[in-house]
Amino acid sequence: MERTFRANLRSSIKQIQADRVQNELGYDGSGVVVGILDSGIDYTHDALGGGFGDGFQVCGGFDFVNDDADPMDDFGHGTLVAGIVGAKSEDLTGVAPGVSLFAVKVLDSQGYGLESDILAAIDYCLDPDGNPATDDAVDILNMSFGGSPRAEDPIIKAVDNATRAGVLCVAASGNSGNFGVDDSGFETIGSPAAAKSALAVSACDAQFILSPFSAKGPTPFTCLMKPELLAPGEDITSTWLNNSELIAYGTSMAAPHVAGVAALLKQQNPDWTPQRLKATLVNSGDHVNPKDSPYAVGNGCVNAWTACTRTLSIQPGMLNFSPVELSQPVWQDTLNFIVTNKSTIAKDFALDVKSPHRGITLDLSTYHTNLEAGGKKTITAILQVASSVPIQKEYPFGYTGAIFCISDGILMMIF
Repeated sequence: MERTFRANLRSSIKQIQADRVQNELGYDGSGVVVGILDSGIDYTHDALGGGFGDGFQVCGGFDFVNDDADPMDDFGHGTLVAGIVGAKSEDLTGVAPGVSLFAVKVLDSQGYGLESDILAAIDYCLDPDGNPATDDAVDILNMSFGGSPRAEDPIIKAVDNATRAGVLCVAASGNSGNFGVDDSGFETIGSPAAAKSALAVSACDAQFILSPFSAKGPTPFTCLMKPELLAPGEDITSTWLNNSELIAYGTSMAAPHVAGVAALLKQQNPDWTPQRLKATLVNSGDHVNPKDSPYAVGNGCVNAWTACTRTLSIQPGMLNFSPVELSQPVWQDTLNFIVTNKSTIAKDFALDVKSPHRGITLDLSTYHTNLEAGGKKTITAILQVASSVPIQKEYPFGYTGAIFCISDGILMMIF
């Protein structure tokens, strides 16, 4: 009889090479606090430490739904997410099993949450003890939920504020890939993933193929290129209520894979800003199908090993120019990005560009640079668009170019 197989945390952790980071580099997320903004966490689960508070893996949190200090999960979704980030048992091992989990309940027993609770929870994660003199903010915030963005979106503003305060916000892009205009899935990225500073994550299968339910960019109102990354999100086995396990799918399962990798990277580089963490994670993406639109797959599937070992980083990891003004004969915009040499020796970097269409010119302030060990250089990308360039008549209604950076035979692309 033909055997059948299913994905579990072992296979998805291996798929993104987090197992290599754990076993060969020795990083497991220790010392890093990941906030799980969700339906709470069943902290009695053996794979999640079996308790709550000081000395336990689920080290603290709050229940904004019931307004009390016990963020016990009564829906299960948050427990699934928490297990992907940091489960630790013989049967289940998360991406970063040494991480501390901070349970913040904003979704009720049916999986719904109020905007006011979410806003209060994000603010709470920046200063849980209410004392600005103490540094007790979470390092990373995972948000595996979403709603329709608004032109002036308070949650997006709260996420951008959290990023400025030093917290990397990872968000599921949403499961609207079969909807959108003409059912194309484009322009369906939800909030909070639509925030410019958020790291938006869509899902892929075990062969790195985009999951059809994954939402796609550009973002409504702001036309940002999202998602930034993919991660495993199909048939994922993780922790569930009452010390059990459950198989689940969705971008909700993809985002915590990236949040876990972020924890490994933060342990390795504790002084890094959210912006640099995000850029390095995006730079790590594995490209599988070059025909896939960046508005659908971002920079590819997250790769923990690449993120923790590559010596080159480009920040930001994706280039979002402002919308074109069609009234101008030639419209121009510039965007600065930083190339950093993380290695202990000087390196040469060669750069090149791919312009997306005749009449669109993408240029750089320099195409070659040498960086000393630990050095960085700011490079300006200049985009010019002639009014003769035809308007795209199909989604995503945008042209995409690319910048290539090569060092030591390693190629990195940013869109």
